[in-house]
Amino acid sequence: MKLTSGHFESNSQPILSVLQQELKQSADVLEVASGYGQHADFFCQQLPGVSWQPSELNVELLPSIVAYAQDSLNQNLKMPIILDACGDWEVDPVDAIISINLLHVSPKQACSGLLRNAGKLLNPEGLIFFYGPFIRPDVETAASNLMFNQRLKSMNPDWGIPELTQVTEEAADYGIELKSIYELPANNVIVVLKK
Repeated sequence: MKLTSGHFESNSQPILSVLQQELKQSADVLEVASGYGQHADFFCQQLPGVSWQPSELNVELLPSIVAYAQDSLNQNLKMPIILDACGDWEVDPVDAIISINLLHVSPKQACSGLLRNAGKLLNPEGLIFFYGPFIRPDVETAASNLMFNQRLKSMNPDWGIPELTQVTEEAADYGIELKSIYELPANNVIVVLKK
């Protein structure tokens, strides 16, 4: 059964625009925390040359991702795999890793694990795409994001909007550097990192 999210309607097109600029047409992409699978299906329709591997840790969401993959008009959307961002991944090398709305609702170990695995699995000049809110130096954090951050921490002390400086400093340990930042609607950004 396909599940849907209202966030998809507001962010899918802006994210796609960035992917169209940054991804090579034949890229192998690993999506970490694919959620319902809506984004994966949409991006595969719009990027037919890209091979897309969805993944998810929450097994209750896997049937939705499978449903999207089974009904996909293109053969470039693979069946989902179970993947823990914090753990060690046994997946083939990829050209890009994308994570949508994961970091702020995960412990910091999820970001650390993703960067650590990316350092091993990304092909040379491979990319990481992080979509969501970030706290950035020299950029005033929107009041709505500050309130959102407080709400997240009240739900789980390990959650919260990540600080971009901490992410990029840790990424550097794995040979990954900041490439670009795209401003997107609703005080979200796409941070692009490059190996």
